[in-house]
Amino acid sequence: MGRHKTTKVTCINCSLEFQARDSDLRIGGGLFCSKACKNSGEHNPNYRAGGMTKYEYKVRAKAKNPIRFAAMQAVQTAVRKGLLIRQPCSVCGNVKSEGHHHDYGKPLEVEWLCKLHHLEKHHGQSGKRESRSLPVGVTTAREYFEKT
Repeated sequence: MGRHKTTKVTCINCSLEFQARDSDLRIGGGLFCSKACKNSGEHNPNYRAGGMTKYEYKVRAKAKNPIRFAAMQAVQTAVRKGLLIRQPCSVCGNVKSEGHHHDYGKPLEVEWLCKLHHLEKHHGQSGKRESRSLPVGVTTAREYFEKT
């Protein structure tokens, strides 16, 4: 007999019955029978309809925006070499921050923002989803972080 209490549930992807931990079910987990089912199809937040792999998507995005990717790489290299010091979020002070470029032509001039404020900066004051960068069903950056 196992250490955890379980309940019989049905996988939402393949309809296979399996035992899920009650603790996982309480926090919204226990929906899939395996990692393979969780990572397949529309349940995967990285899923791209049309069968494009993550690598193919990145190659296409890089070809579309070479200046953007060059600026991002310049910041990564400067941080790694110690030429640029990562700062806390300029809005809330969170130490986990990302560089936000106002002008890709000035690659080392970045504003340091946490993930939440970076998404809000790109999607307006409300953080409303205006592009496909937030998962389907999530309308604001704040909502995304409350769900994860």
